[in-house]
Amino acid sequence: MLDDALDLESALEAVTVAAVELVDGADCAAITFLGPHHDLESVATTSPVATAVNLLAHQLQEGPCIDAATDERLVTSTDVQGDLRWPGWSAAVADMVSSVLAVQLVSARGVHGALTIYSSARDSFTAESICTATTLSIHAAIAMRALLLQTDMTHAVARHTLVGQARGILMDQFGLDADAAHDLVLRRSCEANLKVVEVARRLVADRSTKAGATPEGHL
Repeated sequence: MLDDALDLESALEAVTVAAVELVDGADCAAITFLGPHHDLESVATTSPVATAVNLLAHQLQEGPCIDAATDERLVTSTDVQGDLRWPGWSAAVADMVSSVLAVQLVSARGVHGALTIYSSARDSFTAESICTATTLSIHAAIAMRALLLQTDMTHAVARHTLVGQARGILMDQFGLDADAAHDLVLRRSCEANLKVVEVARRLVADRSTKAGATPEGHL
């Protein structure tokens, strides 16, 4: 399933579906994704219940999915209602879930979030459940890392193409060679306090520069 995933969203969906199918005692599952700025986002939930309990954890900044995504490799609770580790979250979800199993999604390149599996019954998860969830989380983290790298590479290629187009515009407008055009893009970036890719984006978007202008007149 993960091999067939073409993007990160479909990979995360495959992981949560597999978790419900493969982990004994699972009723629903969700993934908390850890963004580049350590912001947490609830994604790929398998049911409205999973969506609701994960969202409450993010809003309250407490809960098993928060702990697993940020600190602990494995978080379990056999009786959510009586668990004192997350008093606000436990009270808020008391009528929705009773057992929880959260596993950190981590590869050799870092932590990517957490897979959290929920059950409406107490004491739902066994040692075998934990083993299955842990194994699934390892495969999931590796797949997520690969897809994130693929996305980064795609964005890098797009940025490179955009800068190349901007360089070509300047070469055509001012009769510059490639190096001089690239230096001009860098100068505009520094003087305008903008990223190079943003300068390039503006140049490509604005092709109506007056004919006959000099490079200095456009800095």
